[in-house]
Amino acid sequence: MGEANLLNLSSYLVVEGMRRGLHPKDAIMETCKRIATTSIRDPKRRRADGKTTFVVSFYAVNKDGKYAGGSMYPGGKMAVHDGDSARIVACDPLFEK
Repeated sequence: MGEANLLNLSSYLVVEGMRRGLHPKDAIMETCKRIATTSIRDPKRRRADGKTTFVVSFYAVNKDGKYAGGSMYPGGKMAVHDGDSARIVACDPLFEK
């Protein structure tokens, strides 16, 4: 849902949140909440329960190496490498299905 990302300056919001000292997960969740709030004004992007009809996902790492992935709903995954091995980890969802 590129339009939602562009309209909310989403990548900027994630980076700005980390610049303000937020953990990457908190910066991502703050951004997802903003997207959810602004996007549901359009009935085409709003479910009957008021949640978004689409999914966006973000992945972030700060200068200290702390990382997180987040998405609107469960099911998002990301790859992480700790210097020794790679693994797939679940992204934190803003909403439950």
